[in-house]
Amino acid sequence: MNTWIHEHPDWPHFKWDDQKITPKLIDLRHKQGYLLGRMDSFGFNLKQDANLQVLIKDVITSSAIEGERLDKFEVRSSISRRLGLDV
Repeated sequence: MNTWIHEHPDWPHFKWDDQKITPKLIDLRHKQGYLLGRMDSFGFNLKQDANLQVLIKDVITSSAIEGERLDKFEVRSSISRRLGLDV
């Protein structure tokens, strides 16, 4: 099994079956809407922290693709500083 999308043999020329993927995308979009609705009930700080966590994970994962390991706390500090967040 391939670990990274760029290791897939057909990268970047993918093919898919609309009949199989459409129901999954509809379900995913529904769950995303539910999650966003739930997040609206949280305070600003919790939403801000959730967004920060996603950014941290994205940066660390993207760097891992290139073979670079980043420290989670350093990434969090750097992103927070650049966004002007007090964490």
